Amino acid sequence: MKIISALLMTFVLLSCNRGEGEIVIVPQHYTGYIVIVYDQAEGQNPDYKDGKRIYRVPENGILKTRFSANPGWIGIPEFYYGEIASENKILFKPDPRSLPIDTVVANGGTAGSVKKVAGGEEFVRFLEYYIGNKEQIDAAKERVQRLDLLKVIE
Repeated sequence: MKIISALLMTFVLLSCNRGEGEIVIVPQHYTGYIVIVYDQAEGQNPDYKDGKRIYRVPENGILKTRFSANPGWIGIPEFYYGEIASENKILFKPDPRSLPIDTVVANGGTAGSVKKVAGGEEFVRFLEYYIGNKEQIDAAKERVQRLDLLKVIE
């Protein structure tokens, strides 16, 4: 039975579409939300390292990028403070129920979209992450809920 389960899981993972890996670089000591907004003409130019997309997040936490959305399975993104270096790596915790109270981690990965015009067909696609300890991430989630994304990207 274990062999069948392992083969089934392997098949499922291999049949998923593969997106590009991602590296997220935030300013030194940053905590809060990260919103990556795709397909922005005035956005940051695409950049890669070792075949992975690089997102350089500004101080306000909202990155407008010229990259299109990244569909498919991308695995766990890498997060860094300031620059890509092992000593700057931020641990990613996928489960929001297990966020530490005294350690800064990365969390999230929620993809979303909002219509550019009510009733229209054109969407703005985005991705949300968070950096901080449990209290900081909880507060950032509340702030991002009040964010009017269309006003921010105008």
